[in-house]
Amino acid sequence: MFDEALSKLNLIKTSQLRYHEKKEENRLNKLMDRLQQSKILKNPPIALQLNKEVYLIIDGAHRVSALEKMGCEYIPVQVVDVEDLQLDLWNHEIPIGKWFDKIKSNKNLLFTENELEKRMICKINYSNGEKLYVYSHYEEEFFYNWDYIVSCYTNEFNVNRLASWNTEVSNLSNVIFQFESLTLSQITQIVINGGVLPAGVTRFNIKGRLLNLEIPLSLLFDEQIDSGKWSELTSVWARSLRYYENSVFVHE
Repeated sequence: MFDEALSKLNLIKTSQLRYHEKKEENRLNKLMDRLQQSKILKNPPIALQLNKEVYLIIDGAHRVSALEKMGCEYIPVQVVDVEDLQLDLWNHEIPIGKWFDKIKSNKNLLFTENELEKRMICKINYSNGEKLYVYSHYEEEFFYNWDYIVSCYTNEFNVNRLASWNTEVSNLSNVIFQFESLTLSQITQIVINGGVLPAGVTRFNIKGRLLNLEIPLSLLFDEQIDSGKWSELTSVWARSLRYYENSVFVHE
């Protein structure tokens, strides 16, 4: 079991990696500081292989970007199969501010109190139970307008990410943005077409995730990987890995 899990951990050139979402600069800078101080990568990013040469980062975009900015030639990536993934979207809870008036005055967006029979960008949940539905006036601008909305508040606030089922607003001055679902094939097509999703909207539940490996960053800067050192590390991990199944409570 452990050998199979570690066989999915590969050192991949940064030029072969593709992002599916934007990065948050504040979060990226803080992560870079931590990595430069610790000089280790605890948890490898996770990717899907799109073709022989290209991998799609589905978890760990900020880790990859930070390592790339630091000059790493290779990134340790756990390459998983589609069957190991479950895709969901985060809800975003944020304080109402001037940014809210800004998006409501945007003529490219349509706000309604009732749901329409067209693709919705998001639903806005208020603390009093009221809801607003947000649409793009033009379908071809759907992803542009979605990104515009998310950028307006992520540039001002730290977003409180909530599970997709959680629409309970914690503060009277807050709202929760609830996004429409996406499929993995839709995300892949967006990336193939050269696009990315807004920052922090996708949430992947991944089976068999490798954690706490503590990979030394010194291995990643050379154009030629020290294969002997890498083999030595994988042998150490194989001897000390532990497998934990997710715990659940079931009402019967």
